[in-house]
Amino acid sequence: MSRFGELLRKGWRGAQNQAKLVLGGVAVFLLAFLLGCHLFFPTAAVQRWLTGELLARVPFTVQLVPMSLRPFFTLSGDGSTVVVDRSGGHPVVLDELRLKPLWTSLLGSDPGVSVQAALLQGRLDATQRRSGGFTLHAAGMKLTDFPVHQETRTLLAGTLVKGDLQGNFPARPGTETRLSLEIDNSSLTVLGQPLPLGKIAVEGSGQGNNLRLTTLSASGGDLIIAGTGTLLLGTTAAASRISLDLSLRPTPSAPPTLATLLEIAGKRQADNSYRLQLNGAFSQLSAEPATPAQGPTGRHRNAGDDD
Repeated sequence: MSRFGELLRKGWRGAQNQAKLVLGGVAVFLLAFLLGCHLFFPTAAVQRWLTGELLARVPFTVQLVPMSLRPFFTLSGDGSTVVVDRSGGHPVVLDELRLKPLWTSLLGSDPGVSVQAALLQGRLDATQRRSGGFTLHAAGMKLTDFPVHQETRTLLAGTLVKGDLQGNFPARPGTETRLSLEIDNSSLTVLGQPLPLGKIAVEGSGQGNNLRLTTLSASGGDLIIAGTGTLLLGTTAAASRISLDLSLRPTPSAPPTLATLLEIAGKRQADNSYRLQLNGAFSQLSAEPATPAQGPTGRHRNAGDDD
């Protein structure tokens, strides 16, 4: 019995040694395979393909700098440029850009890519699927003289505390779209005159490219804003249309000239607010006084309706 036990122990040790050799060989093979992929990965070809995919699938222009391959097949580069609006929009330089596959999605029929970027002193995280579905989250971005309306030289400044957008591009009927924005320490410069607005909040949801804005507010500045509306998203700002019903109320800290300008746009109400409508494309907005049935809680025109 003892001799049988000794043979059994020797056989077990031999099996263990063989297993170690097999596992060691597999580890060396995997290491060599990954090293070969890293050394000979066609980074330039993948970058050209990726640039073409971005141009076809997103509503902005991306100019990628030469990128390098990092572990887990992550492409990384510094200094890429994004032009938000292809019709001549505001260019933004990315301090850092990382692209990598959504590994779990590769097992299904709708693979995707993950995007991480550092820009405007903040961070952006996004995902893009082959079907067009995307998610976007941004936080901590410093907005400085960000153009809102070209004709009136309207510029926005502030800190984007958080921004979330979920939807499909190109937008399709039946797909859900959600929008949420929060901007702190904001100010709006119109015709060279700055106007502190404090905290701006925007919430909206809808189907496809048609969003209903359920929350649009500004508080803590020289002008208290409350409103609702609709937003029809296009591929550019010129192709996007908006319809807003707004209540504007100057605070005691507001300059006297603000009330004079608001008198031109609308009639003062009993609560010292001014109600008006903004309609049209982003680049050609028109303002008119709101009728009693309109206003922030009344019925408003859809963004896609003709003016």
